[in-house]
Amino acid sequence: MIRWLPILLLLTFAACEGTMSLDDDSAALQDGASALAPGADTTPAPTSPADTTPAPTTPAPTTTPTTTPPAEPEPEVPTEPDPEPEPEEPALPELGSIVEFQISPGTGGGAWNTSADAVVVYVGQVLRITNFDDRDHTMHAADNAAVDHGNTIRPGQSEDHVVTSPQPVGTEARMWDHGEGRAAAFWVEARDYPTP
Repeated sequence: MIRWLPILLLLTFAACEGTMSLDDDSAALQDGASALAPGADTTPAPTSPADTTPAPTTPAPTTTPTTTPPAEPEPEVPTEPDPEPEPEEPALPELGSIVEFQISPGTGGGAWNTSADAVVVYVGQVLRITNFDDRDHTMHAADNAAVDHGNTIRPGQSEDHVVTSPQPVGTEARMWDHGEGRAAAFWVEARDYPTP
């Protein structure tokens, strides 16, 4: 039995290694058996078991995603309110243009208008008075008035007067209905046409 032990060991080894054929093993065993002296220790030398510890694996490098922090909101800059626009000066009328005034129906012997709603004209303009009342009216102008004395204006008719001089509104009307007197006042403000 001891004789066959080396052969069994070699066969086991060859089967594990798979490097020798059975014929080669037999030949090697016979050579080995004859080489052994009688009484020699045939106990096989201890073999270290195959290292079955898996090789350490290097973990793949991990990349930490870089995140951009959210942008800080910009502080609100207080805005100044837009300045109030300058009031626009009314456009100057053209020289020779016509400003119309209407004697209202039912005026009769009363005032044609008031100082608060005086007709505004510029020197060089034409003041056209149209009679919408049911009776005749005649414009009377004082010596320092902006226009000359007028003629009788029949209902539905008009009369033109060229503005020749400036005239402030003042506290007393400088024009009135000729047939009714100063109680039937006609208020006019005549301004100088500005020069550039």
